[in-house]
Amino acid sequence: MKQKVLSMLALLLMAATGAVAQTETLLTTITATAKEQASFSTANVATVSFSYTAGGSSAYLANWGWWGYGWSATVTAAEGYTITKCVFYDDSNRTATDSEAPFVVETTEEDKTPQVNGTPILAYTSKGIKKIEVYGYANPTTVAVTGVSLSQTEATMTVGGETLTLTATVAPDDATDKTVTWTTSDPTVATVANGVVTAVAAGTATITATATNGTDDTSDDFSVTCEVTVSNLALSLDETTDNSTALSTANGKVYDVTLMRTLQSGSYNTFAVPFSMAIPSGWTVKELSSASYSEGVLTLNFDNASSIEAGKPYLVKVDANVANPTFNGVTISSTTTTTETTAVDFIPTLGAMTLVGDVKSILFLGAENKLINPSAENSSMKGFRAYFLLKGDAATARAFNINFEDGETTGIESLTPDFCPKREKSIYTLDGRRVVGQPSAKGVYVVSGKKVIIK
Repeated sequence: MKQKVLSMLALLLMAATGAVAQTETLLTTITATAKEQASFSTANVATVSFSYTAGGSSAYLANWGWWGYGWSATVTAAEGYTITKCVFYDDSNRTATDSEAPFVVETTEEDKTPQVNGTPILAYTSKGIKKIEVYGYANPTTVAVTGVSLSQTEATMTVGGETLTLTATVAPDDATDKTVTWTTSDPTVATVANGVVTAVAAGTATITATATNGTDDTSDDFSVTCEVTVSNLALSLDETTDNSTALSTANGKVYDVTLMRTLQSGSYNTFAVPFSMAIPSGWTVKELSSASYSEGVLTLNFDNASSIEAGKPYLVKVDANVANPTFNGVTISSTTTTTETTAVDFIPTLGAMTLVGDVKSILFLGAENKLINPSAENSSMKGFRAYFLLKGDAATARAFNINFEDGETTGIESLTPDFCPKREKSIYTLDGRRVVGQPSAKGVYVVSGKKVIIK
């Protein structure tokens, strides 16, 4: 059986991952030309090393080659070579092939017939080994990586903008394996694949390129980084312009939006924006929950809103004036949603527009929470606001009452008289009930749209 020789040279194996398969060729022929030495080398390609059993010995004869009892010869590759098989020739050129390391031919103390893998070349006939053909290939020269650099080490990007392509350069130019792996410190901000960086959300991320030398051993890795700062696209929307084209283009994308309008403190403002958002500190936001019309009085009921939805109308009261606010990282929606009730529709505007229709059926919310009609037909209205469109009999309302929840109410207020239908000597209580004839109790009443004190 085979013996491993302690003095044999270690095989030099290819370490590079993914190396191209080598072609097997005849590397050298080792010929027995004299009595064996401790190591018999040929052309610095392969070495034959001998070992013996306790009673073994060997000799050289010109006709037989190496012969004797209880000896073995192991073939090993010199540095820079890989052996794939050895073909052993006896004294009469009969052969036996060993295709797996260790490559050994041997004899026993009882029989000098050379054996390969435990089988004699030709039992009791072969006398010695005259030559060995060594097959394999020369190992490619391995050049280790000494460093890696990037085409840039800092970058700024915008969400929804163009991707960034980073190029990694591995040194030296003739490095055996230039494999580079890519990672990101925060995939929620920026991702990377084969050097192509894609912005995901505003923030910062570190993109790392690592030259691995083609191995799993990280001790010989070289890395370089690029700091990427991601911002949202900027969008400015003006209350005085038609924003439909800009909103259509931006629809579904994330922006930092500057809203060119002012919210006045002290009373409610109508408000609508093309993105959803949390309610800022210092804001009170109301949404229309119901409306009713009875006996000339329009009643609007508002509840507290928990958030602001894209394209939906609201009433907003702010602690202090808010001029041209910026809202970061919002997703644009170009659609609007009208709040509908049986008596009135609350309609948002996302850009300047012209109101078409009967001015008596259209109401604005003015200063001090008063409802007013447009001053003329085809009046213009600024964007990011909302108006009320009266429906059915409610279009004849000449007074209104707005309930803001939490006990806050306007009480019954008259509409702008120039554009309100008038009913002579119509008398109502402050809670909207019509009084037939003259009031019998003292108090404040609404007479023809005006508050009157009856004593």
